[in-house]
Amino acid sequence: MVRQGLVALFAAVAAVAGAQEQPAPEGARALPEARLIQGLPITFPAEADSNSPAFWAGGRLHVLNSLHHPFLSEGRSLGRLDDPVGVEFRGGVTGPRWMESVIQEEDGTLYGFYHYEPRRVCDDGTKTAPQIGAARSRDGGLGWDDLGIIIAAPHERRCATENQYFVGGEGDFTAVLDPEREYLYFLFSAYPGAKENQGVAVARLRWSDRDQPAGRAWKWRAGRWGSPGVNGRGTPVYGVQTSWGADAFWGPSVHWNTHLGMYVILMNRVSDAAWTSAGIYVAYASRLDDPTTWSEPRLLLDGGAWYPQVMGLERGTGTDSLAGKYARFFMGGRSDFFIRFERPAEASSAARAN
Repeated sequence: MVRQGLVALFAAVAAVAGAQEQPAPEGARALPEARLIQGLPITFPAEADSNSPAFWAGGRLHVLNSLHHPFLSEGRSLGRLDDPVGVEFRGGVTGPRWMESVIQEEDGTLYGFYHYEPRRVCDDGTKTAPQIGAARSRDGGLGWDDLGIIIAAPHERRCATENQYFVGGEGDFTAVLDPEREYLYFLFSAYPGAKENQGVAVARLRWSDRDQPAGRAWKWRAGRWGSPGVNGRGTPVYGVQTSWGADAFWGPSVHWNTHLGMYVILMNRVSDAAWTSAGIYVAYASRLDDPTTWSEPRLLLDGGAWYPQVMGLERGTGTDSLAGKYARFFMGGRSDFFIRFERPAEASSAARAN
């Protein structure tokens, strides 16, 4: 979907000093902290209207940016990427696709997971109901064989909704492979009609099914992985307060943080049906197989822009899904900040020193 400009991003720069994480309530478990540090700006080579996945190959960083279609850039480092080249899809759905996560195998095979927006799902043709699909590349990410849709909401269309973009569906996601390489976990934005199914939800796919994934993903619902990935209903990890768009988290980006030894999720929070950004939030978990272990989201930045994510700085390993104590913090394809992650003991020591 076409996203807002970067006006909110520049406004966020001025607000960052007073918008760091809030202290944990008395008696709450100790959590890490994340802090933003001003840096020289970096902008991705192509327009970024989603999470921008990255991988390393041949000693070079490769980044996929998407706006209706993915474009691939590569270079020696995050700040030295070459001009983008449009990728090719073979087969599958017809219409716009945003590549939002990529998993790389040891032999170089890439498995990509995309946000797909069907056209004209309502009579006026301006809104859609997204789905999540899979693809595979054996040529370094330039050509992709579409493997089919793997996550989709039940066929419900709320064409009269005040939501300015979606009438249902599921998308705007990230995918993370567990350390045992047994399951691939999807944290995605759910927009179906029923309030209890709206928010940030979770599904998983056995990694052994990656070459034939259609019909083999399962959503988390009522405490178990028992709801089909396509046409099943999920139980959100982070639900909505009223209805989607009035107060909701969305657009999760998840990475494993080597310094914390935890998974970190960044999310945007919207305050109305026009998707006005109310803030960027951060939460943590030590495991993926139990979605109830994710912590309560805590404010990182007031306002901000869509699509917060990190890019790890470690040469040869740092990506959108793997980062250390310091990383670059992006919103809408632009980074004006570093992000520093602190363990609870480090955060406590810093607070005492001040």
